[in-house]
Formats: sequence, structure tokens, C-alpha cells
Amino acid sequence: TLFRSSAAVSAKLLSPLLNLHDGARLFNIIWLSILLLMVGMTGRELWSRGVGRHATFIMIGTIGLIISAHSLTAEVANLACLATGFYALALAKRRPWRASGLLGVALGVGFLSFGLMPILILLSTSLILPLLFKIWRTKSFAKVLSLSILIASPLILSWVLLLQYYYPAMLLSWWQFNLNNFTQFNHLYFLRILMWYAWPALPFALLGLWHYRQQLLSKPQFQLMISFFTCSLFFLGLGASSKDINALPLLLP
Repeated sequence: TLFRSSAAVSAKLLSPLLNLHDGARLFNIIWLSILLLMVGMTGRELWSRGVGRHATFIMIGTIGLIISAHSLTAEVANLACLATGFYALALAKRRPWRASGLLGVALGVGFLSFGLMPILILLSTSLILPLLFKIWRTKSFAKVLSLSILIASPLILSWVLLLQYYYPAMLLSWWQFNLNNFTQFNHLYFLRILMWYAWPALPFALLGLWHYRQQLLSKPQFQLMISFFTCSLFFLGLGASSKDINALPLLLP
């Protein structure tokens, strides 16, 4: 995957200075930087200037990110890609062209880094929004989705076609492994661990839900956050094992 390749390159380049595992882990800084930048930009886009830095600080302080950030695992890259896609959707109404590029990159790099999960979460969120909420049912948003898929397609198809050409058995095994994973029912597990995993962000989220309870289904920012959280929980519950690190995407909204 792209995550392992980037870690291997980082380990090789830094081998004169660091041990291989330390050099590989250092590349996590880039993924985490992307994550925090996207979280801050999303906070500013959904609310106002100044809110972004608060969102970033809260994200940095969550227990789930603290215990996972140092790990050399593809889940960190997956989270960065999902955060980029989430920001792209938040930006779609104001800057559709920029949002298209960001969402396309998030889909393509997310697939290369972590497989089907980021694509399923981002595309299902993108489709549910116009299906359920009229304010998202615009030609502009349709163009954002179409162009983002067009941008992501070369990245995804090139990997699939190259693997099919050189290692068809490996590609078949990969598909079977990914599809067979979506037979689990861990939804309650992920909801339970949020009680501590999302701390201290969880109290702020619950307070916000109560304060804006009459606007949750009428304001675009709440529609986006609720849709993203629901789609993330649905697909994680079906396709992710009961490990706390798999709950990272639920921290974003």
C-alpha cells in the first residue's frame, strides 16, 4: 500500500541517522500534519475563523489519537485521507472546484493507503447528503462528486490494472479479503468505546447536540457531520475488527 511504501522510503532515507523503525515511524508526522490541518480547516469552514484552532487542539487531546498517533499503522493515513474528504465536503458549497480536487485526492490516496473503507465512507456520505437533504441537491454538488470521481479514478484504476496484469492471483486474494471482512457487526463495540476513546471531545459534542438540537436536520454543517458519523459507524461496524484504533474515523465529526 501507499502507506507502507512511504514508510519504507522514509526509513531508507533516514537510515544514516535513525534506526529503520524510527525512520519509518517519522513519516507519521506528515500524515498527522495533514490530519490536523484538515481538522482545523474544517472547523473554520463549518463555523467561523478562530474555531479551527480550537478544533485542532481538541483533536490533538483526544485519547484515541494520543494512543494511536505514534503507531506505524495505515489507520493513521486512513484518518488523514478521511479528514481531507470531510473538509472537501464542507467546502463543496463555497469552493466547488477546490473541493472536487481535495475529495478526488482523498478518495484515490485513501484507496491506495487503506483499501475500500475510506472510499465507502466518503462516497456514501456524499450520496446520502443530496438524497436526504434538499439543500445539498444542487448541480454544483453533483459536479463536485463527478469531478472528484474522475480525479480519483486514474489513481485507483492504475493500481488495480497493474496488479491484475502482473499479479492476478494477488488481486483476487485482495478482493476476497476485503469483501469477506464486511461480515461483522461491531457497531455497539465502537459506540461503547467512544465513551473514553473520544474524551475530552465527547462532552463538547454532546453539549453541541443539545444546544443545537432544533437545527440538527436543517443546517448544512449538522447534516454533514451526522451523515459522516452515521456512514462511518455503519461501515466500520461491518468491516472493521473490534480494535480501538479502528474507531479513529469516528473522532472527525
